[in-house]
Amino acid sequence: MDAILDPAKVEAFSSYADHHELFDLFENMVKSVLVEMPQDPLQHMIDHLKQPTLPAIVICGPPRSCVNNLAQKVAAHLNTVHISVNALLVSAIERQTSLGQQARPFMEKGQLVPDQVIHNLVSQRLQEHDVITTGFVLEGYPATKDQAVAFQMKGVFLTSFVWIDCDDNAILDYNAGLVTDPIHKRDYHEVYSPPPNDSEILGRLVHREYNSRESVTKRLHYYRRHIPAVASCFHRAKICKRLKYMDAHGIWGREDQVFHDVINVLGGKRVTRAPRQFRLVIQGLPGSGKSSLAAEIEKKYGFVHVSPKKIILEEVSSKSRGAKALLDYIHCPDETPDDLITHLIIKRLQRSDCVNQGWVLEGYPNTKAQATALKDKGIVPNRLIWLKTTEETCRNRLSKRRQDPLTGRLANLTAPPQDISINLVESWPLHDPVADKEETVLDRIKKRSGLKKELESLYGYRKNVIPKLGTVPVESDGIMQEVDAEGLGEKDSKGRQPAFERVLELVDDILMKPIPVALDA
Repeated sequence: MDAILDPAKVEAFSSYADHHELFDLFENMVKSVLVEMPQDPLQHMIDHLKQPTLPAIVICGPPRSCVNNLAQKVAAHLNTVHISVNALLVSAIERQTSLGQQARPFMEKGQLVPDQVIHNLVSQRLQEHDVITTGFVLEGYPATKDQAVAFQMKGVFLTSFVWIDCDDNAILDYNAGLVTDPIHKRDYHEVYSPPPNDSEILGRLVHREYNSRESVTKRLHYYRRHIPAVASCFHRAKICKRLKYMDAHGIWGREDQVFHDVINVLGGKRVTRAPRQFRLVIQGLPGSGKSSLAAEIEKKYGFVHVSPKKIILEEVSSKSRGAKALLDYIHCPDETPDDLITHLIIKRLQRSDCVNQGWVLEGYPNTKAQATALKDKGIVPNRLIWLKTTEETCRNRLSKRRQDPLTGRLANLTAPPQDISINLVESWPLHDPVADKEETVLDRIKKRSGLKKELESLYGYRKNVIPKLGTVPVESDGIMQEVDAEGLGEKDSKGRQPAFERVLELVDDILMKPIPVALDA
């Protein structure tokens, strides 16, 4: 019995089960058997394993937040059917179907259509051949808890419920700038999609009552009253994925980013209750936010935060035998020679707290030699998160970062907080007077320009691979996951860090799920 409980073997068992997602596999099979109650449970489980999982996705968001356009793009990307409740209602009324006749008087009066009518419309659409064979992306339903419960009672099992959220003031400001061409029934926006410079078109543009502040506010209040209960229905099923864009711009002006965020979370899998031990690597260009993210993960999950810089500081403060040789690399830990740092990292990761609690390793390994050295000692990560940022963003984060010498507050010259004058921020010194010099930052970024390709060759993404024509897709090995970490990380005048908070939410979501199959966006 002691041999079975040997820590090394337990870790090997855990890694195997985690890699092949055995816990979730058996959980899903048992759930399917209990729901369907087949005459032959064994044959049902065999058939269940053979069936492909089609997308069954709901995308919801506040009214007038352009969720319809987003759902269309996602459906096209996944080659599945886009279903809009509003389009179903309009079509049913135009075709004068029984449900359309029931919905018409409510639509004409601007009133809410009864739940049962909408539920029947959606149910009919979900039973059509194109949806059954390719799956669906649904928007506009369910909008209330009763609708969500009826949806689930009908036996519709979603794969994802994506909740797009943004600030109400951003929605109101966006709609205030909308104008409509009544002849061509086309909307324009004075900032994001201005009308053509044509005097005839400009002369007939109108502000619709539907987009007025009062009208939108009324619908927002209804939405805010019901969305928490709707989301809770899918939280319990562990398929709810919330993406927040709570700054003054909402989702407008960054529609491509929102689309990629949605594709990324759809590439993920359900939250799992499977026991697992994390051996996590956080990587990215200098200035991508590795240190801040690793520190937050340590704080929230209790994993031990390990990095070359932390190890160098510990060695120097303890005045160890090798401390003197490490002094030159305090400000540039990623340039520490392998013969000085690798054995120290291995030694740290082999300590009991890392073995028992799991670890998050920041900014290492960077080369094949370093990864091989870890592997030779039995240290193999099971997750690698790459923080996706442009070189320009990283340069601005570091070289334009200033620190108040009195309070320690950080601010960035590119986007200073509203409560501080730009002149005051310019008078503050660099956060790190050595590492944050612009020429130093550019040199550090240049040296790491090929890092992502190096890591992908070492660890790779998990993808579906079809070895031969007609064979069943299998998942390739791979532990890399990518998170969009664009935006500045300093706090605003209200003490918030919108860009960093969004990254934390995405990482929090993926850590609770098996490694996803990468979707090419």
